[in-house]
Amino acid sequence: MQRIDVNERITGLERLNPTTRPTTSPFLEGLWNFEWFGSGSPGLFAARVVFERFPSTLARMSKMNLLLKDGYAKVAAHLKLLNSIESKFILSTKVSVEGPLRMKEEYVEGIFESPTIVEETIPEQLKGAYSQALTTAQQLPVPIRDAVANGLRVPLSKHSIFPIYS
Repeated sequence: MQRIDVNERITGLERLNPTTRPTTSPFLEGLWNFEWFGSGSPGLFAARVVFERFPSTLARMSKMNLLLKDGYAKVAAHLKLLNSIESKFILSTKVSVEGPLRMKEEYVEGIFESPTIVEETIPEQLKGAYSQALTTAQQLPVPIRDAVANGLRVPLSKHSIFPIYS
């Protein structure tokens, strides 16, 4: 039902928009905050990583935004795991115009930022395991600790064409 509702709203907005070539409009560039993360939204790759890999009881996406500027985009998906661990997945892409209503998105890199843990929200039954994990992490060799602290970078190369609604 949500998908139908969103598609109807998009169709209604398309009729109101006087922009004939939205892919080249200067109003397209900037910071976009997404309120809906379903199929068809830009940055779907980031959303799919969360929704396909984790059950909703373990992980959820709290927000997603997109920064589009000078032919490049960064999609940031803010994740919350077990209501205690917060992290961010950042997807970098190169964007090119395919026509007046279509753009091509080439995935460049994905970064899983190191998670932050809100210690006050950790359930009592997990606090012992959390302390053990901290101790183990502190004993890792410095190069590995540094790599984890800076996030996990994943090079990507995938093309996706998505419509820009007029």
